[in-house]
Amino acid sequence: MGEWKSNKPEGMGVIVTEESRYEGEVRSGYKHGQGKEMFKNGDKYIGHYVNGRPEGSGEYLWARLTSSYRGAFKNGLRHGMGVWVQNGDRY
Repeated sequence: MGEWKSNKPEGMGVIVTEESRYEGEVRSGYKHGQGKEMFKNGDKYIGHYVNGRPEGSGEYLWARLTSSYRGAFKNGLRHGMGVWVQNGDRY
């Protein structure tokens, strides 16, 4: 992990859990800012986080579906404008 502030990870760092590995900005121990997260099942999220959840602009790639979504996220979910790509087709 990177730096510590008030006994919590802060700054650039790595957070590893049973389900994923996150590399990027951390605030008060949470994924917060720009980062990328690789999941155990092969999925990947690259983008912005707020308080541990995808928020703002980002891209989620599903390994099994060979699909991706690039656009807006809110509270960890796809939200608003974005582009879904599946098998080369854009929606």
